[in-house]
Amino acid sequence: MGKGYIFYLLLGHYPMDVIYKIAENNAEKDAAKNLIEQVFIQELGYTKMLSDKFDSIAIFLVATCNGHIIAALRLIPDSELELSLDNHIDLTGLRNESIKLAELSRLACLQDFRNNHVAINGLRFLMINLFDMGISHVVIDSFLHS
Repeated sequence: MGKGYIFYLLLGHYPMDVIYKIAENNAEKDAAKNLIEQVFIQELGYTKMLSDKFDSIAIFLVATCNGHIIAALRLIPDSELELSLDNHIDLTGLRNESIKLAELSRLACLQDFRNNHVAINGLRFLMINLFDMGISHVVIDSFLHS
């Protein structure tokens, strides 16, 4: 964990560096949560986007450009808290000693950076980190219940 990967993107005619990394401190985690809130609440009009008990154990993966977070997602490793999706579906069948489960939620990208491979490259970075963390199965919260 803590690795950063640089992908070169071409937006318009100006090349830029986008760095994908795991948020390493509270300031980066707060910036990731603020970006997620901006996209989901302000732009998309969701009303159920609040901090929850999972934020304290969540891993936030972020994409940065020129030092600013432009995309983020939240990864919740399964723990004694279970997962937020446990409130909506039965995950019992996915829990055993051979499966390391995590929940992926709150994928958000600033509007100006969409359609520029930011999300696709971010998902590649996610896959690398899931492997590094030993996570074998991921469930995705798509906010269909919002």
